[in-house]
Amino acid sequence: MLGKSGALALCISAVVMSGQLGAQGIAPVQAKLKDVYVTMLGSALPDIARGEAMILDASGKKDQAAALRASADKMTQGAAQDPSEDLFKASVTSVSDGATKSADTLNTKSGELSAEAKQQFIDGLTKYVVGTVKLKSLKGDAESLSAMIGPATKGLSMMDAVRARGTISLAKTVATGVPDVTAKSISGLQAIKAFAAARNIPIPANLLQGM
Repeated sequence: MLGKSGALALCISAVVMSGQLGAQGIAPVQAKLKDVYVTMLGSALPDIARGEAMILDASGKKDQAAALRASADKMTQGAAQDPSEDLFKASVTSVSDGATKSADTLNTKSGELSAEAKQQFIDGLTKYVVGTVKLKSLKGDAESLSAMIGPATKGLSMMDAVRARGTISLAKTVATGVPDVTAKSISGLQAIKAFAAARNIPIPANLLQGM
């Protein structure tokens, strides 16, 4: 039978072990989160934003295009820093709003584009599609991240749970943000395709395959 000192030692050991298990449990979430976060903010979302900017430039919306380029620069800078939920949300909103504004602008734009503007449009669409393909490739990672959150938090001590709160919140935001912004990006392509068809802009045949 354990004395008071033995019981205390056992209790302390259990607390330490719980903390170790908690740290191990959250580590895979942190690793997966970083991978998805860096790909989105360092590559996928900036590609879409810069593609949108080129499309808007081609249609004469210089101010909107400049704002999207500035947003894309913030994303790539942020990808090299510690993950930020505020930056992630702002980036997703910027790209989603950019897709909507691009569609609205293209729906109201009349007249033919110059040959130079048409080429800029195609270059922008190409970059937009590249970013969208990257987003689509993250679908499985986002699903895995979502599935990892629950099991990872079950073994956390109260102290570890407090420490992990920011990571878990961001992981949930990223896991739901990937499919949402992907859907909006694909939806935006429909207006772009319609505009190109109406303005005789020769989009490469294989560019939109799978979109």
